Amino acid sequence: MPTLYTNLSAIEAPVASADTWTRADGIAVTGDRIYKEAVYTLTSGTDETLGDILRICKIPANHVFLPEASKIICNDPGAAFFIAKIGDLSVDGITTPDDDDRYSGTIDLSAGGAFDLAYATRPAGLAGYITTKEMWLIATLGGISAPTAGQKIRFSLAFAVLS
Repeated sequence: MPTLYTNLSAIEAPVASADTWTRADGIAVTGDRIYKEAVYTLTSGTDETLGDILRICKIPANHVFLPEASKIICNDPGAAFFIAKIGDLSVDGITTPDDDDRYSGTIDLSAGGAFDLAYATRPAGLAGYITTKEMWLIATLGGISAPTAGQKIRFSLAFAVLS
């Protein structure tokens, strides 16, 4: 299955396997909370299928992803469009401490709208998880039927910065 990318993860994806520090240009922030916006544009046909991994963006080391302060916004993604789970994946390829459902369970985006992450039964959603190294925030796609080409799925994401 292919790996899919949002507009932000495409910029942040390393050009070479040794380049693990590539990130999109950010803005100066003060305080302990930052926000990222990532957009994925649906393609035509069957490019998005059950089990595909969507790399949303990078979570820097020593940050906490805040699923309770994050949203997914879309208009008309298709007759059926589910995200099965949201978690993280190591940028360096070493699987510890990867967890593909750390932040959310299933989210049904089919009707369009603004959606909360399903974090209530997830340990990180309840207690927070401090990334010890740079991680990809990933979504695993669930059931999909007739995706609407050109429609955008926007991820509005919140992070706490630890010093």
